[in-house]
Amino acid sequence: MMNSAKMMTFPEIQNGLPLPAKKGMSFPAVRSLMLMPLVAFALIASTWLSFGDALSDADAAFVAGDYPAAMRAYESALSAQGPSAGLYYNLAMTQLRQNQPAEAALSLRRAIMLDPRRSDARVALSDLERSQGIAPEPSAWTARWRQILAEKVSLTALTIIGSVLAWVGAFWLLWVVFRKGRKFWPVTIALVLLCVGKAIFIAAYLADPRVSERDAAVVLAGSGVSLLAAPADQSAVVLKVPAGANLYVHRRSGDWSYCETPTGEKGWTSTKSIECVVPTA
Repeated sequence: MMNSAKMMTFPEIQNGLPLPAKKGMSFPAVRSLMLMPLVAFALIASTWLSFGDALSDADAAFVAGDYPAAMRAYESALSAQGPSAGLYYNLAMTQLRQNQPAEAALSLRRAIMLDPRRSDARVALSDLERSQGIAPEPSAWTARWRQILAEKVSLTALTIIGSVLAWVGAFWLLWVVFRKGRKFWPVTIALVLLCVGKAIFIAAYLADPRVSERDAAVVLAGSGVSLLAAPADQSAVVLKVPAGANLYVHRRSGDWSYCETPTGEKGWTSTKSIECVVPTA
């Protein structure tokens, strides 16, 4: 009886019945979990390799003078990878060879929007607009400082630096407020960090072409468009705008868009004849 009582105290026995065995992770499950990162890496690597092959084919077609094939390949790469300044620039060069200046102007503006420091895209756009008889855009000081900042500095790095300085200043200010002792200089330093960080962040945000040029559009109609006084075909013509020119869309009404030229003229035009620089989903 003594032995039976002792046996009943074993953790494997309860009320005279054996407890169910503890379930652990089986070896196949562990092996599957270990293989999942490898499978994901293999899928990503194969995707990038196939993308690299597609780009190589597009570049080879461009060098060989097969511009239609190169254009289709660059457009497919953009659809698969997403927006890329380099791909838009290559697409623009192909469109120029295909005698599509308006489409090339749109692609160059998208390349500049994604990478404002691409001087080759800016030079190509300037040459293209000059060849199309498009007047240079007036450079107001509000636009000029944005362009200079975007060309000279990485806006992404500037945004990160501003955010870090602002958060450091904010946490430092909270720490100083709740500590004892003299607070004048610590509070001053914290406020300076906070204000400088916010100023840097705001400047980078406003200089980003994706913000400053979010309403920009390019005239794609081969013969250009007419800005009208009202959204009706019989309205008076305000201004004739050539193909490839830049416009700013203020609002839309049905099939019409109310636009403004860089020089300030405003009027209505068909929405189908223009395309936004920021790609629509």
